[in-house]
Amino acid sequence: MQIKKSKLASRNECSKPCIKIQTAFYTSKVWIIPLVLGLFSLCSMANSFDYIAGETYEFSSEVCDTTWIYLWSAEDELGHPVGTSLDYAQCTFVWKAPDEPQKVTITLDVTSKLLSECIDHDVLPIHILPRGRIIVDKVTNPSGDTQPFDFTTNFGDPFQLTDESDPNDSGLLVPGTYSVSEASVDGWDLTSAVCSDGSPVDAIALDPGETVTVTFTNTKHGSIIVDKVTNPSDDPQSFDFTTN
Repeated sequence: MQIKKSKLASRNECSKPCIKIQTAFYTSKVWIIPLVLGLFSLCSMANSFDYIAGETYEFSSEVCDTTWIYLWSAEDELGHPVGTSLDYAQCTFVWKAPDEPQKVTITLDVTSKLLSECIDHDVLPIHILPRGRIIVDKVTNPSGDTQPFDFTTNFGDPFQLTDESDPNDSGLLVPGTYSVSEASVDGWDLTSAVCSDGSPVDAIALDPGETVTVTFTNTKHGSIIVDKVTNPSDDPQSFDFTTN
């Protein structure tokens, strides 16, 4: 269901929310950890990560008190609901980030069912980063050769490329480390395999919003033809040859 803005904070503002926002490395989960300080006193600490467009994240409260109501929301800079709530339990908020990069604020309001007042108000600003993509291109020497080459990756299905075919586009990928490999072909040498960002092809470091082009260049084996001519022609004499 679409996330809706909570109206609780506008009715009963928390005058001194005891919220500490900290930054940590990227992970697929964020834990909002409340610390109980008295009967209905709640402080929380949240970790802030890099979030990727289209990915799903879980926000959760470690302490789940049945006498409290947990209201979650996710809004853009204009206050409009963004993303999709996949699960909306009392203490847990599973949320899919929007497909476009933008700034989002995750808000948690906690109130008591008995007192109907705001116990805590937690705001976690996050930045939705764009995904990247990997382009794989095939170059042959001599150019224009129709020989197909087989490729495998850790981000998609196997595919084939020739020098004349369009490069393979991975589509949008979550930033991370990826690999591409080419199967050997008889009569051809792999001359080079390079990434536009300098990464090795077996450990492509894809950053948010980055497009990495991977180019595989193969050189075709040549051939030497040895012919024998006699004068007079068609003489049956045989001649011995050696080569390296």
